[in-house]
Amino acid sequence: MGELLNMLGKGSNLEKTRLHRMQCSALVEGAISPAIQEELVKDIGKSDYALIVDKVTDQSSSKFMGVCVRYFSESKRDMIIDFLGLIHFVSCSGKDFADAMVKHLEKINLPLKQLWAVGTDGAGNMCGREEQFVLYPLTVRLL
Repeated sequence: MGELLNMLGKGSNLEKTRLHRMQCSALVEGAISPAIQEELVKDIGKSDYALIVDKVTDQSSSKFMGVCVRYFSESKRDMIIDFLGLIHFVSCSGKDFADAMVKHLEKINLPLKQLWAVGTDGAGNMCGREEQFVLYPLTVRLL
């Protein structure tokens, strides 16, 4: 990212910018990523959307849920699939997955009432009984 700023900032103070890995990570996490996510939520607008989720465990055994969103973009007049984020959670129970998902959707101001489907890999803790993923207060059929 430092090289990119140097190249694009020719003739300005950005030309002399030096970013190390930690600074770059903080910039992406604190400024760039939230701005991109805000634009994505704004683009979803009042459209219905579907979520595609999968569990990921990193090297330190931290558990995350990778979430992608699929929706029809009115501005682009096309179906869009985009990365919505990584959600950290502690336990692998279906209830914990659902609670973490609901909290994340509320945090980014994406209304649950517009959610029409959730796609998973079929793991028992992601689906629950009768292939249903329960997001209280609603239950949606899997794709």
